[in-house]
Amino acid sequence: MLATNTSLVTSAICWSEFTNGPVNEESKKLIASILKDQILPFSKQEAYVCSKIFNVTGRVRGTFIDCMIASIAIVNNAELWTENSKDFVKFALLGLQLN
Repeated sequence: MLATNTSLVTSAICWSEFTNGPVNEESKKLIASILKDQILPFSKQEAYVCSKIFNVTGRVRGTFIDCMIASIAIVNNAELWTENSKDFVKFALLGLQLN
């Protein structure tokens, strides 16, 4: 459960996955308003962290996007909320805060 004063953000990677759908324009606008358009970028710093965690976790095929998402959370000291925690638990030892 989220606290009342919790600020919600998403990564550009997750936003792209969400907007790829299936989702309608009304839902996109609703979620954007809830997020207050706070979408964290994937930039040079995140790319360095991503490559580190991808290599440390064994360069497993199909995990690169998860590494990108995790790196954005790590760099921004953000707690990652996901329904797929099993995909991200391996990144906790590398600094990911997972709910």
